[in-house]
Amino acid sequence: MAEEKEKTPEEGGGKSKTLPLLLGIVLVVGAAVGVVAMTSPPAKQEGSAPLDLDSLPGTQWEEKLSWTFNPSSQRHVTKISIVFEYKAEDPLKATAAIQKGMYKAKSDIRLLCMSKTIEDLSTAEGAMQLKLEIQNALNQAFFPEDAKVNAKVSDVFFDEYLIK
Repeated sequence: MAEEKEKTPEEGGGKSKTLPLLLGIVLVVGAAVGVVAMTSPPAKQEGSAPLDLDSLPGTQWEEKLSWTFNPSSQRHVTKISIVFEYKAEDPLKATAAIQKGMYKAKSDIRLLCMSKTIEDLSTAEGAMQLKLEIQNALNQAFFPEDAKVNAKVSDVFFDEYLIK
């Protein structure tokens, strides 16, 4: 064995071609991943876009709200009872905001109803307009623009609508 013969690459000796081939594959795959990462749109960050409240299920407020009042310019007595539905990103925050704004909402809606005439309240169009105005008043009382609660009153339902 004194004489060692250098093996040629065909005989299994010499430098292996596997290492450069493997290095080339790693570089190509790495470059492809880098290109995809640089050109893909950024992931959504929390708080960047407000949640679409219309896509959330509605929650009905359990307490019925009622008002008995005299419409303006008439001696009639009117009684209105409503329930409402709200949609909120965080139901606990929304419940706290509703409880906090309940006195303002009741007062604002009483004043709104007292400003209506009997003609306004006697028609279907007038009742629909009152419903929308009550919904707006509830939203302003419970979830004002400067509030940090992402919620809204989504619908108002008349439980009782009586004009005497």
